[in-house]
Amino acid sequence: RQLLRTDDENKRTVLLEDAFTPKQGLLVEGTAANAAKALDGELPEEEKPMPDVPPPDFINACKAVLLNFGNLSSDDDRGDLSSRIKQIAAEAEVVATRIFGNSMTQRE
Repeated sequence: RQLLRTDDENKRTVLLEDAFTPKQGLLVEGTAANAAKALDGELPEEEKPMPDVPPPDFINACKAVLLNFGNLSSDDDRGDLSSRIKQIAAEAEVVATRIFGNSMTQRE
């Protein structure tokens, strides 16, 4: 919602960078396997840092909004919902490529 309400492209980019940047958790998950390792004196398994919103999940959310609500028009000067979602998705692709690099093709 915040991305749709923000008119400034730079502010949307900052929001996307914050959401897509992988963050290290403060605590290791308290799984039974990690608890057993801790009792044995081993270090628990640490997972790779994950972003708040993985880019593939964001893309799927954009597709769902377009599929379900893409025909809604808007009363303001920002255009219809479909064009705004497509613009945000294009900006998100640029940010995700900057953070994670180019995505792999199906062949790779």
